[in-house]
Amino acid sequence: MSHQGCCGWCYATQASVQEKMLRCGKCKKRTYCSKSCQLNDWKSGGHKQWCGISGELGFDVAIRPTEGKGVGLFALRKLARGEKLMVERSAGTKGDPLLAERMPEGMQRAAAALMPCDEERLSSKFALNSFEMDDGSEGLFIHMASANHNCIPNAVHHSIASQNGIKLLIAGRDIEEGEEICHSYVTLEGQGQLVQRGQTSAAFLSEVWGFTCTCEACTNPTCRAKLDRMRDLDMSIIAATASDVRARGGASTFDEALRHGDELLRLYDALGCSPNHYARTYHHLFLLGVTRSATLAQAQLHIELARQNRVLFVGSTTPDDEVRRFEKLVASPETHQAYLAGDVF
Repeated sequence: MSHQGCCGWCYATQASVQEKMLRCGKCKKRTYCSKSCQLNDWKSGGHKQWCGISGELGFDVAIRPTEGKGVGLFALRKLARGEKLMVERSAGTKGDPLLAERMPEGMQRAAAALMPCDEERLSSKFALNSFEMDDGSEGLFIHMASANHNCIPNAVHHSIASQNGIKLLIAGRDIEEGEEICHSYVTLEGQGQLVQRGQTSAAFLSEVWGFTCTCEACTNPTCRAKLDRMRDLDMSIIAATASDVRARGGASTFDEALRHGDELLRLYDALGCSPNHYARTYHHLFLLGVTRSATLAQAQLHIELARQNRVLFVGSTTPDDEVRRFEKLVASPETHQAYLAGDVF
């Protein structure tokens, strides 16, 4: 996203253009160096949908120096859980041989300022700053890259499949004015995958990004125990959803996983996790409960809660495949392939 004095489309700064910056006539926040950039951003940059809905740098959030971490992203006002803090399009994808040619001059200068500072090649910026996109590629989101890591984040990023190359940064919980906005560089599912490889999150962060995390979860053993328990519960639930309820002991495995779900949701409450965490887990619990008539009512509640949290996460006006899928299951749980599969005996 742009900030005051920076073009929302090409990232040109006020200092690099002769004319006074234009401002979006609707939200009064987003700025442009030219009318053509404003039109491009409205049609192709996603601003038509997110104008007045998402935050803007210089008004709602700001990039500032932060001790020991270079720069960080900070809240300029109190931000509510579920608010869209920033919406940004990818400046380019990893491996694109025409990356520099496709990227406007202002965007190239902004990308060059990213870490590592001693390397000017645009291709070098992906290792430390790229985000995975909905199609599996790695995109460079220049302003969003300023948000630092925290093992217990207050924000989470999300790609929108219906808007190719657009990524949202969303408040996972209420954020106070002046608070640093952080996301986790390793997802909950990713933490489980690291465990399966025999690697810790701390070692992974050091290996890939070259820093030692000093957040509360990394300095407070009680907090770390909660985070590790959250990861282990998630792993056990995922493992149960991949098993067969009709196998010997299957029903008991599913009942235990449902109990683990209740504990996991309580940990989400304690750690201030994002609506997307809840939506993901409620969906997994639906997959477990829909298999038997004894747990069907519980499953129907879980999928409705999954739908509600997913809508809170992506917004009620955002086209989203997950929301549509959850809506279908709310209306017709019997359409799921595992519906009452455990009642065959």
